[in-house]
Amino acid sequence: MDGPVALVPIAQPEPQFPAAVMRALRRGAVQVRFSVLADGSVADLEVLHTSNPRLNAAALAAVGQWRFQPVTRVQTGAVEVGFNLD
Repeated sequence: MDGPVALVPIAQPEPQFPAAVMRALRRGAVQVRFSVLADGSVADLEVLHTSNPRLNAAALAAVGQWRFQPVTRVQTGAVEVGFNLD
């Protein structure tokens, strides 16, 4: 049985965190787990950890738009997206 192949990103839009929340928090991060389907699209998004729940929607929306090169079978990935204004 073949092991997982490297996920090759094609598009990774950045999260559009709310500006007021970014200014208030100064920094934040959200860890998101996801599945990459055979066509390279992303599904089954789940927040693993967040520095503030007000960041979750923007993080999930961004990662949900990510695209990868097609894979032969569904693979799971995880990423941390965030910001630091300091």
